[in-house]
Amino acid sequence: MAEQMGDKPWFVTRGSKQRAPCWKIEDKVAMIDTSVRKWKCAPIYVINYVEENRHEVFDGAHRCEALIEFQKNEFAIEKVKSVDWETSPLRDYIGKKFEDLPRDVQNIIKNYKFDINIIDEETANNPTALKLLWERLSKAGKPLNNFETMIPIHSDLNTMVLQKHKETWYETEFHPSKKSDRGQLETKFKKLLALSEWEKTPQFASMEDLIVKWSDTVLGKTTEEIEKNTRDKADELNCRLKQTKAIFHELRDRNTFHNDSGETYIDKSKEVPLLIILGRLTYWFPSIPKMKRCIQKVSDYVRELIQKNPNDLCKYLGVNSRNATFQKKLILELDTKFSDFSKETNERRLFTIQEKTRKLEEQNYMCPLCQKGIAPHQRNAGDHILEYCKGGKTDYENLQIVHKVCHEEKNMESKGT
Repeated sequence: MAEQMGDKPWFVTRGSKQRAPCWKIEDKVAMIDTSVRKWKCAPIYVINYVEENRHEVFDGAHRCEALIEFQKNEFAIEKVKSVDWETSPLRDYIGKKFEDLPRDVQNIIKNYKFDINIIDEETANNPTALKLLWERLSKAGKPLNNFETMIPIHSDLNTMVLQKHKETWYETEFHPSKKSDRGQLETKFKKLLALSEWEKTPQFASMEDLIVKWSDTVLGKTTEEIEKNTRDKADELNCRLKQTKAIFHELRDRNTFHNDSGETYIDKSKEVPLLIILGRLTYWFPSIPKMKRCIQKVSDYVRELIQKNPNDLCKYLGVNSRNATFQKKLILELDTKFSDFSKETNERRLFTIQEKTRKLEEQNYMCPLCQKGIAPHQRNAGDHILEYCKGGKTDYENLQIVHKVCHEEKNMESKGT
């Protein structure tokens, strides 16, 4: 059985519903010891994808991988503490790889039999049942956190969306670490998606509860719904996380999170406020040009909030502690401000013909940009003196009439091209 598992496209030991491998050499050697002693280990749970002619391990991947890797000579037997070497059949083979073992010992390992439990189709298609089974099977190992509990349910979300954004957030104020330990960064992404989903955030008991509400509402409640909706919405969710990162960069460029000495205001106590700020900004400003029209106001306001220590921020929001009430009050405060800022960006973009005609006459048909006349045969353009994308208003005082060519050149210079 162990030999048959290796290099078979129809047998996947670590599919999308599995945690990342974490067994160390002592665990692997202990499994080899178990096999040569012909001891039974816990059953392997497998999901059978009939239409794809594929079996995917749901629980027991480490055990399978240990035997497969050893038969591929990927590690040697080491004298680890997890094995009783006085009685172990491996005691004479320390430092040896599979290829170095006697043929009879090799055959024992090759022919080691796992008990296989096939997960029925009803359970495999029921996220609640699958999650419950995952929790129970995992109690023998390290307790699962909320992210790990949802791995079987959100496997497509993890691979199609969350994993794609991790590298760009490492070693930032948002995620100072160089890695994502047990889904820490992926969980932040889920919170960002939930926080940026609705104009009015639904009631929630905690951030984890908000993720559940978002998942149930947006992705669905059955395995089939979740898989389909995740595939359908993957592009939209990826775009939203990219927008969050772009907003984060705009704020960083303006020293929103740093003092004049370059020291950051962000520490562990600011993690939740920063998360909520970025999530709500992503909702209210779905494009960077829209945000740039009021970016200085946004930056100044966010800096004022993020500088506050936890006690001062609680007093500012009128709460006693940093619980779900604190989070809801912060969301309400942000929505009031960001909504007002957003409305300021919705004013008209273009000047009227009457305004442009009047202004051209006032200028005596001269272009302010090149200081040359605008001839009747030349096209002209109504130009925002203070650029629209930088908050310039579309009113008469901010209007100048220029050659169309000069207008294009100004826009290119503004974009740095």
